[in-house]
Amino acid sequence: MSLEERAEGRVFWTAEARTGRRALLVEKSNGQGSLRLTLVKPLPAKPESLYESAVYLRVKRRQYGTAVQIHNRDLGAEGKALGEFHDSAILRQPNFSRGQEWQRHWTRWITDKGTAAIQVAFRIEGNPMTLAPDDFEVIASPPPLEHKAVTDSTEPL
Repeated sequence: MSLEERAEGRVFWTAEARTGRRALLVEKSNGQGSLRLTLVKPLPAKPESLYESAVYLRVKRRQYGTAVQIHNRDLGAEGKALGEFHDSAILRQPNFSRGQEWQRHWTRWITDKGTAAIQVAFRIEGNPMTLAPDDFEVIASPPPLEHKAVTDSTEPL
């Protein structure tokens, strides 16, 4: 875990897991900077390939002005960062969560030319927040997205 720009926080285990016996519980305790969790070891990846990274989130405590984001980066064979971060949409509080439910948050990107690995990270910035991220995943060549139409009208689609 890294604390940036005077952020304060801590990470510990909780038995309130989505699957398995435990999940992380991440607490950002002040309104400054950002808290970032990064996998210790980068994951092998292929250049110019489609990837999806995702995490399930359960919000425990929140305030206005809090943002959550997946924050990934491609790395070359020597371990140096390539290009820009591949970020998910920024989830702003309190709108992205329906109470205590687990919700999947994800991003897709095509890796840069020369990519040998992916550095997977998750970031909380802004005001204090406590949440449980669980079941992180990285999927190579994910299936196409399917968007089903939803309507509250009686008119046919």
